[in-house]
Amino acid sequence: MAKNFVEQGHTISVTGLPASVKSGHVVIVGALVAIALTDSNLANPTALAADGVYELDVASGVNITQGAKVYATATSGAVTTSETNNTYVGIAWSASAGGKVCVRLG
Repeated sequence: MAKNFVEQGHTISVTGLPASVKSGHVVIVGALVAIALTDSNLANPTALAADGVYELDVASGVNITQGAKVYATATSGAVTTSETNNTYVGIAWSASAGGKVCVRLG
């Protein structure tokens, strides 16, 4: 193994997230898009997943097909296929159904 290896990079701890961030929410920190693994607490770091497949809320009126690029909306964190003013999250692992879609981060 390389001598400069630090970690697998599956999770990251972030401090200072608002208390409104709950487990399962999309969190954007600079260029990093991750999923909150725990509810935020300003006094303690919040664990975020940086990879994996997660079921996310789909923005109202949006239909997402399997394999589509998915973006988080700036206002709600729900996902859409529109790149405009939104942040890239990953690839739809499945087609959306019932207002939800499985997304592979990255």
